[in-house]
Amino acid sequence: MQTQFGTGLIGRDIVAESNQVEIPASGKGKLTCDVGGSGGAGKLTLLDDAGRTIATADLGALKPGRQTITLPGGLPPGVHHVKIEVAGAGDSHPTVTTYLTGAVDGIEFGGSEVGLKVGKITVGLSSLLEIRPVQP
Repeated sequence: MQTQFGTGLIGRDIVAESNQVEIPASGKGKLTCDVGGSGGAGKLTLLDDAGRTIATADLGALKPGRQTITLPGGLPPGVHHVKIEVAGAGDSHPTVTTYLTGAVDGIEFGGSEVGLKVGKITVGLSSLLEIRPVQP
């Protein structure tokens, strides 16, 4: 059942919870996130697979709610783990959830769950939050 559903998503745009981002070799990356509370000043941290920080960047003011942000230039290209921290009013630290958005361009089989490939990132089917309509 998962296989049939997963293959039906090829070519469809999705939103899935993910802590990874793909930074292109040229141009700027984009990341979708959901900022809790009343928002605040955002800080991006890119991490390698071992959890070591490889780059940080200030994101400026992030409003509350789901949004897609264009990442600053100069970040190292490739697939990285990502963490966004927000310093809100007072000493609050609103929660931030990061998402992978894009077109499914492949399916990965293995383990207990079908994986959806979006570029160089694979997310499990259980991470899927939204399937967007096909745009003509």
